[in-house]
Amino acid sequence: MRHLVEAAAGPARPRLFVAGGSLGSFGGETAFSGEYDLRNRTAGTLFAGPPSGRRGR
Repeated sequence: MRHLVEAAAGPARPRLFVAGGSLGSFGGETAFSGEYDLRNRTAGTLFAGPPSGRRGR
């Protein structure tokens, strides 16, 4: 998906939002190297209910 977003130029470039609940939050978080990477590569993120014992970065 990232390659499609980055290939679009200027105003045609779509904004990328990431969301996940429970295990989806865990999987979504692991797609990024950290908070800085997540903020710079997405327009917004919502992770809800990460698995027990998992803390956000």
